[in-house]
This record gives sequence, structure tokens and C-alpha cells, in this order.
Amino acid sequence: MERFMLLPKGDVRDLSQVTPSAELISDMLDFVGELKQAGALISYDGLDPTATAARVHVNKSGEQRVVEGPFTPDHEQVSGFFLISAASLEDAVGWAKKMPLAAAPPTTAPEFVVEVRRITDAQADLPAMTQEDHVRDLQHRRDLPVA
Repeated sequence: MERFMLLPKGDVRDLSQVTPSAELISDMLDFVGELKQAGALISYDGLDPTATAARVHVNKSGEQRVVEGPFTPDHEQVSGFFLISAASLEDAVGWAKKMPLAAAPPTTAPEFVVEVRRITDAQADLPAMTQEDHVRDLQHRRDLPVA
């Protein structure tokens, strides 16, 4: 099994100005339950709109610049994440299609998007990673708190 991130994206105006309906909240919790029941759910959470966020930009000289939100484009704000386990990209896309937000028409944006991204397997996907680096990576992961 591989790990994937489902990244729902919406319009910042929808995300910050429209309170989700009780029906949508219930539908999303049903979706979470379905993921959990299938053994696919690893973690999930929502994100605040980018109006409360910051970005750190680093130029070629190594100089850093902090930019406070909100960020554009307004219609591509990541509203949360689902970290799931799936056999393939196709299976992960299947879960993304089941997300209730993907079935609800957006109110201000032209469309709602769920981006599906595979989590990198550092040992397999990073050939420059040494055995020592791999051991350090595993130690860091082992020491992470469980949410």
C-alpha cells in the first residue's frame, strides 16, 4: 500500500465566509467513517484560510522574505487534508471522487478541486539518501508524537 494526500481546494470566499451546513458536516463525517472502516484513513484535518497564513520565500542568494496572507489565486486555497493509504493512484482518486465536497457545487469558484498526491517513499524515491540518512529518518519518524 502507498500513502496519498487528498487536498481539497476551494475558493477562499467560500471557505472563510460560508459556514458549512449541518448536512455537509454530517456527510464529511460519514466520508471519514467510510475511510476509517476501509482501513484507508491515516489522518485528516482542516486548515484555516490563507488570510491567517504566512509564506517564507528564499531567493537564490539565500535571503529570506516572509509574506503574510491572503494568497492568490482565491479559487485554489487548500482547505484541509486527508492522509490515506491506497493500493494505487487510481484507488486514491476513487476516494477523492467520494468526498462530499467534490459532489457539492461551489458557490463562487468555477469548480471545486481535490488534488491527489502520492507521499514520497524517501528510501525508494531519493537515491542520494544514504543508509545513515535512512536510519536518522526512521528515528525522527519513530519519535513523532501520535495525534
